[in-house]
Amino acid sequence: MKKIYLSLLSGCFINLLFSQNPLPIRGCGANTLPQQFETWLQSVTPTNSAKTNSGQIQSVFNIPVIVHVIHNNEALNSTTATTGGNLNTAQIYDQINILNRDFNGTNADTSLIPAAFKPMLGKFQFNFCLAVVNATGGILAEPGIERINRVSAGWSAPPYSQTYVDNTIKPASIWNTSKYMNMWVCGLSNSILGYATFPNPGT
Repeated sequence: MKKIYLSLLSGCFINLLFSQNPLPIRGCGANTLPQQFETWLQSVTPTNSAKTNSGQIQSVFNIPVIVHVIHNNEALNSTTATTGGNLNTAQIYDQINILNRDFNGTNADTSLIPAAFKPMLGKFQFNFCLAVVNATGGILAEPGIERINRVSAGWSAPPYSQTYVDNTIKPASIWNTSKYMNMWVCGLSNSILGYATFPNPGT
């Protein structure tokens, strides 16, 4: 799977699981998609010919996911916690399951899709699966999860600006983007829910 897809599909996942109570109004911090990228994306987007006449997918691409949990020297959350950065394993796995349902059109609320968009509903050829081994081939204690204590890493305390995440956290923790879909979960500043990084066209 090319880096283009691994990067693009991450969506606004950062901070999605790291919620505060009560929840303030928050938005996506991703930059506006440049027209140059949109034009290129249209040129490489598969057509419906990837499906059979019955609508069934002919092949599925499994995309290994690694979720980098950046916590503030905290104990592991409970399954019902709405604060704290060291997310419980079950919370993360639940989000991956939701992501797969969304991309495969099997989520329970598809009946709420506006009529104008229903013809676009389809099953994508992606299955987001939890990485089993790390970048050096070692078996992960928790599939798909890397827990990073920001104190041990020498990073500032959250919440983080996008600049700090991009210039400090990501370079020190990112795994090979041609093999893994990287997601980071941490507290973000400026009421940002999360953001995705769009790759350069053709890379």
